[in-house]
Amino acid sequence: MAQATHHRFTFDEYVRLEVDSGVKHEFVAGQVFAMSGGTPERAGITANIGRLLGNALEGRPCRVFSPDLRVRVRATGLGTYPDIAVICGKQIESLREVMLVAHDRREVEIVRREGDGSWSRHVTSDGAVARLESLDCDLPVAEIYRNPLGR
Repeated sequence: MAQATHHRFTFDEYVRLEVDSGVKHEFVAGQVFAMSGGTPERAGITANIGRLLGNALEGRPCRVFSPDLRVRVRATGLGTYPDIAVICGKQIESLREVMLVAHDRREVEIVRREGDGSWSRHVTSDGAVARLESLDCDLPVAEIYRNPLGR
């Protein structure tokens, strides 16, 4: 049985595909994947995190970006749209931390690059504070999941 071949895209082809289609895609190792839409809960959590980070970083040379910013990781070839990205200074020299926020429970995981290049994992639950060392800021988990509509 013959296997179907998959077209490998260059990054420039991927960018043109997005412009032509008007749809966000992830780009991974030459493969292009359409991104699905979010839920109201996820959008609310993203907005909360953006507000908390914006407040914590006010007056510092950092900027918080929405999911409309495409991030390209040249080292791995990834092109994606994170829910929130923070850039300090004029260039992204290296990724230092990734924050993963659960949508089915009140739990935040920080994956952090250590000084020796290894990665460590830090899980924080409701009632505690998630520490972003690279930004020198703390995000209360309860505030990440805060829902002013009371649902």
